Amino acid sequence: MIEINPKENTTLTFQVDISGTTAAPKPRLIVPLGEGLYLAFEGTVNEGTVEVDIAELLALTEATEFDARLEVVVEDSIFTPWAEKVVINKPKEVKANPVKIEEKKIVVSAEKATKSGDVATPIPVEESEEKPERKVIGEYKPKSAKDLFGDKL
Repeated sequence: MIEINPKENTTLTFQVDISGTTAAPKPRLIVPLGEGLYLAFEGTVNEGTVEVDIAELLALTEATEFDARLEVVVEDSIFTPWAEKVVINKPKEVKANPVKIEEKKIVVSAEKATKSGDVATPIPVEESEEKPERKVIGEYKPKSAKDLFGDKL
C-alpha cells in the first residue's frame, strides 16, 4: 500500500528494469473507477526510473482509496510490474459556518441628536418592540361648500 499526502506528493516514482528491447517503453498508471471505466495517467521513463504525475487524479475525485497498477507498453506487449492499493491521506481541516447572525436595529431619535458643526450626529436608540398608542384628537368631518361659504353661493 502506498500512502499519498495530496499537499506534498503528486508524482509516483518507480524503479523499473527494462531489457531486451531498443524501443522506447510507454509507462502508464491505470486506476479503475468502476465497471469497465478506468483512468490512465501517462508516465515518463528516464534511466530506469518511471515517474507518473497523479495531480489530476487528486483533482478529479473525492475518493481516498484506489486499486492502481503500473503498466509498461514495450513494442507490442503490456507488462504490469506493479499493482497495489493507493491511499490518499486527506489533510485535516476545520471549517466554521455561522448558525445565526443577529442584526441590531438602530433608530435615530431626532430629539436626542446632538449637533457638531453643521452636521447632526445621531445618537443610537434601541428600537422598542411595542408600538405607541395612537390618540384620536378630533374627528374629521368633510364640509360642504355651503358650510365653507355660507349663503353667499
